[in-house]
Amino acid sequence: MSDMLQAKTGLKIPLRVILIVPFIIQIVLIVGWVGYLSFRNGRQAVNAATLHLRDEITTRIEDHLHTFLSTPHQINRLNANALRQKVLTVHDPQALEHHLWEQIQVFDSVTSIYFGNTDGGLADAGREGAEGNLYVIETEGFIRGPFNKYATDSLGNRTNLLTSIPDFDARTRAWYTGAVEKGSANWSEIYILFTGQDMAIAASQPVYDAQGTLLGVCATDIFLSHLQAYLKNIQIGKTGQSFIIERSGLLIASSTDEAPFTDPDGPEPQRRLDASESTIPHIRHAAEFLIDQFGDYHQITTGQKLEFAIEGQRQFMQVTPLQDEYGIDWLVVVIIPESDFMAQIHANNRVTLYFMGLALVIAIGVGIITTQWITQPILRLNASAQILAEGEWSQKVAVGWISETSELTASFNTMAGQLRQTLENLRSEITQRQQTQKELEKERAFTEAALNAQQDTFFVFDPTNNQAIRWNKTFSEISGYTDEEIAARKAPDDWYSDTDLQKAAKAIEEVFREGHAVVEIALITKNQGKIPTEYSIAPIKDQEGKLNYLIAIGRDITERKRAEAALQESHQRLEQTLVELQEMQEKMMQQERLAAVGQLAAGIAHDFNNIMATVVLYAQMTARDKDLPAYVRKRMETINQQAEQATQLIQQILDFGRRAVLARQAIDLQSILNEQCALLARTLPENIEIQFLNDTPGDTLIYADPTRIQQIVTNLAVNARDAMPNGGKLQFKLEYFVFPPHITPPVAEMTPGDWVKMSVSDTGTGIPDDVLPHIFEPFFTTKSPLGSGLGLAQVYGIVAQHQGHITVETQLNHGTTFILYFPMLLPTPVSTINEQNADNSLYLPDLMMGEGAYILLVEDDATVRQALAESLELLNYQVRTAANGEEALEILEAQQSEIALVLSDMVMPDMGGLALFQALRQKALEIPVILLSGHPLETQATQVQGISNWLLKPPSLEQLAQAIADALAP
Repeated sequence: MSDMLQAKTGLKIPLRVILIVPFIIQIVLIVGWVGYLSFRNGRQAVNAATLHLRDEITTRIEDHLHTFLSTPHQINRLNANALRQKVLTVHDPQALEHHLWEQIQVFDSVTSIYFGNTDGGLADAGREGAEGNLYVIETEGFIRGPFNKYATDSLGNRTNLLTSIPDFDARTRAWYTGAVEKGSANWSEIYILFTGQDMAIAASQPVYDAQGTLLGVCATDIFLSHLQAYLKNIQIGKTGQSFIIERSGLLIASSTDEAPFTDPDGPEPQRRLDASESTIPHIRHAAEFLIDQFGDYHQITTGQKLEFAIEGQRQFMQVTPLQDEYGIDWLVVVIIPESDFMAQIHANNRVTLYFMGLALVIAIGVGIITTQWITQPILRLNASAQILAEGEWSQKVAVGWISETSELTASFNTMAGQLRQTLENLRSEITQRQQTQKELEKERAFTEAALNAQQDTFFVFDPTNNQAIRWNKTFSEISGYTDEEIAARKAPDDWYSDTDLQKAAKAIEEVFREGHAVVEIALITKNQGKIPTEYSIAPIKDQEGKLNYLIAIGRDITERKRAEAALQESHQRLEQTLVELQEMQEKMMQQERLAAVGQLAAGIAHDFNNIMATVVLYAQMTARDKDLPAYVRKRMETINQQAEQATQLIQQILDFGRRAVLARQAIDLQSILNEQCALLARTLPENIEIQFLNDTPGDTLIYADPTRIQQIVTNLAVNARDAMPNGGKLQFKLEYFVFPPHITPPVAEMTPGDWVKMSVSDTGTGIPDDVLPHIFEPFFTTKSPLGSGLGLAQVYGIVAQHQGHITVETQLNHGTTFILYFPMLLPTPVSTINEQNADNSLYLPDLMMGEGAYILLVEDDATVRQALAESLELLNYQVRTAANGEEALEILEAQQSEIALVLSDMVMPDMGGLALFQALRQKALEIPVILLSGHPLETQATQVQGISNWLLKPPSLEQLAQAIADALAP
């Protein structure tokens, strides 16, 4: 390296400098390194000491806080258990007051223990003032009312009345409402006392009796000045500080005399201080540093050991989150200045630097003297060597007194004689070699020109070490590597992938075996591009037939590969297109079948519901005959029940065809499943275990018809029951499902967004593969003749009508899981869905009877018209009838003043119910109109303004009576 430096710069360095300078540099480096290690070890010792001290102080503060904060909840649990076990009673405030007075003397870390009952009453015992004087509080009559505070004597008896507050109600206090809302133990917010001299926090717990009825709330107050006093008593180095804050940044306590709130006598309303507002520099700077470091106190989730500076002075800080199960979420901060520990270390460093400088001066002096002794004989030898280089071969160097230099001088004199003879021999040999070299260079130039003229790549490599020894210009240009880079790389290991190397290895084996091989592999260029190349490999042997090298000639086959790839891609696209066309054709056929069923269902509904209207109304009217024999009444009940089943059957078909009317509203799916699981537990066989898992932290709101959702749960539960004849487990599960745009959906038509996912799983027999594609088809059943094949078809239709999706997972003998997805609503007030206990009895004693008003009945079906007319007369109304809207208009023009209400079918020849309503409004006739329909109601129709009510056929007498009474009500 020194020769290269001299050749480039012409720099010559004296021997004295070479001997002295490295020696001095070594001394300086060693001394500097020792000084640095001394300083670093001091800093490390400080870091270790502060780390241990921070951990110890933080642990002490945490232990104290856990004890301090757990005591109020322990007291609440003791009192709650005493009330629950009736050791204390909520009806004996005097005994409760004395019990609390005894407790406040035992637990000196709390300031007040009290109980509020469900009537707003309060019983309280506490201490106040520096002397800790005890007091008791009770509302008069232990109910909402006057609040009286008394001093007590040594036995707990009341003495002087200290304070009286009118109209106190414990139920309105934050400690009471917070505990009741949560349903378990809870902490209140930290608040400043009304005296303005301290802050406090309340722990509260609701108390329930054995039946789950709320008895009241137990609570305990603690003053936070206790924490301030504790922190001030902890010694943290010399000037260290500690403080406690909430996640909002508000101060709770510190080890200083500064109050964590503003002066009560100040010009502004009293409030709590933020840590960044503190007048204590350590607290203020620490708070600002934490905000800069984390952005928000809520981001500090684990213990942090940090460093920051105040006016250039390093500060060690430890921040530790403190949380409990009742809602405490604080941060404990401990700060230790580095200056408390570094004074002695700085003094030691100054002494170390002084001795280091002295040692450096002495070492340099000794080095200079030693160098003079060593360099003198070497300099003489150097002068003689220069004379020898000038051609003076007779020069001899005198031998010195140093052993090594003496031997070197004798060797120099001998070498000079031998060198003279060698130079004479070399002159003759050089002349011969120069001639040979000229001939070799001429031959090499011809060979290289021939190889570089080829368009194919060419290289020769040594198979023993995979090193390239010759290559042409084409190979350099295609690969992108310079000649120097090619010479430094292994061939072919650095130019081909592992897979191609395996193919190349097999080709080389073929060369050894057959004498030639052809292989297609991709050359990896310098810019990581790949060039498909076809190589022809052959051996190069010496005169004895031994293989020395391999020669490879490669041809770029990129265009050929592109053509092959394009052909293959075209073939794949064609196959994919055929598959997509086939799937689309099957899907369209399925949709056409479903549309046909839906259209058929809508057509059937009208005529079928007209028939059922007549049956239901006559059955209910006949059943109300008081003189009807019991066996006939029983038969009428059977007719009504069968009519209801027939109506439900047509409703199932309408649900599948998505033609049913939905009464949609915002509902909580969790509430419905809770009610349905309770109902199924009473109705399904006892050998079926019902389980409801809820993995959602809050409400599961969807916009749906609660009756239809209940129908879904019932149908799936019945299917699960049939799949588990020997019993098993039926599990309902709710969870949130967030579907982002870049993720493949679980259902093809599903759009990105927030969904509520409901899973219904059984441990039954599973669904066979040949049955699975048909389970949602109407009238397809494996339970014939017991099943209609409409249960799952109805589920499918209801889910689709709610813009939801349904999938199924099944395995033979391992059960089936139906997975339903419903669009989730943002949290809004949810309608309460009450369980409806259906009463199939025909005997509803309280009908809304009329007062003889005239009703115009418009119905084109004569049988239905007659049944409705008799029903209205049974309800004490007078009836006029018309077969269509035009006849109704003629009657109204003649008897407008007599007609109180129009009850009309919606679909009729000539003029239907909607057209009749619009004609009435055009004529400015404000007669109430109720429409009947046997067709599924379209959403647009039901939203027409001014219609008094809509009734689906067949209506019951109760529905008819209620609708008319509501329409005629003033």
